[in-house]
Amino acid sequence: MGLTQVSTDGVKDDAIKTGKILNSTITAADLGNDCVGTAELQNSAVETVNIQDQAVALSKLPHGTSSNDGKFLRANNGADPSFESIPAGGISNVVEDTTPQLGGNLDTNGNSIAFGDSNNDAVASGNVNRLKFGAGTDMVMYHNGTDNFLKNPNGNLKIFTGADKQSIIAEPNAGVKLYYNDEKKLETTAQGADVQAEGSAVELRLKDSGGTLRGYVYGNNSNEFGFLDAGGNWPIKNTLNTKTEFNVGSTKKLTIDSDGLKFGSDTAAANALDDYEEGTFAAHGYDSSGNAFDGGLTGKYTKIGNRVHISIFFFAYGNTANKTMGSFRNLPFTGVSEPHATGVICRFSGGNHANIEHEESCYLSQGGTQIRMKNNYGTGSSKNNVLSLTYMTTA
Repeated sequence: MGLTQVSTDGVKDDAIKTGKILNSTITAADLGNDCVGTAELQNSAVETVNIQDQAVALSKLPHGTSSNDGKFLRANNGADPSFESIPAGGISNVVEDTTPQLGGNLDTNGNSIAFGDSNNDAVASGNVNRLKFGAGTDMVMYHNGTDNFLKNPNGNLKIFTGADKQSIIAEPNAGVKLYYNDEKKLETTAQGADVQAEGSAVELRLKDSGGTLRGYVYGNNSNEFGFLDAGGNWPIKNTLNTKTEFNVGSTKKLTIDSDGLKFGSDTAAANALDDYEEGTFAAHGYDSSGNAFDGGLTGKYTKIGNRVHISIFFFAYGNTANKTMGSFRNLPFTGVSEPHATGVICRFSGGNHANIEHEESCYLSQGGTQIRMKNNYGTGSSKNNVLSLTYMTTA
């Protein structure tokens, strides 16, 4: 009897059991399309261990309709699965997952990553709305509602540009370094800041708000330091341990060196002005008999280099019986041994010092500190006098 002579109608229910069928006796090729439906299978009749790999093709799974495009197949707590859309608020498990991970790069798709205000300015204790890098709190970025923060409690903070060229390096408890084309130009220090050049000269340019150059603070490897104007001229130039020059444009006006003060382009040591001072001194006046008069006089002097000019205002009588003038002593500087002093005494006729009645000469004793004066001539009333003398000193 051929196999085609026995139909399913000729086989009693339960006549053929899985225990009566050898493994691989019936293959997919022996079954017609749609001949075995889900109604013909008992619950748990087909288990995953009884299904060969790729035995069920995707074409046998529910396809849905065009309205299901882009949706996912959702399990419904024992009910039939259904095609569902992703909720507008996102998949709740992304929020609920306390350790979410990315399988690739995060594309913002034209949107922003928004952070709210952080809860604390401290690096370690704050943990709300922060962007953290590294293990623990190696670097943190956040906003506290008022200010923005970039904190780097561990190691240096380095900012690179271009082809891995350093731009800014901030060191913890140390300095901040600024670079130009990978060359360090400025570094803060405990004393202030260091400015460093790439070549033999270093300069700090000063510009106004419009960007116009107004001048430089400048130094070079010739030990020259000072200021340059916008035209590149030195208004002030100091050569280390040597001299300081003052210029107008490119013309030298003044030099200060170990010799003193020199004017113009003069470099001769003999022409240097090495001293200038002004002051007062106690002037002691004596008559021709050596008796003091007008005690406690105060003289004034001006010293320029080795030239001293003095002046004394005093009161003296006009006749020999009443303390005629003789000398002044205790000059502020000792005179030279040669006669290089000339002076004059101007005698005024009245208390208002309006009219000069007479002039008499005086001279400085060589190598001393005493002025000798000619005696008053004739007799008469007391007079107001001014002594004026210029002399050369050894000081």
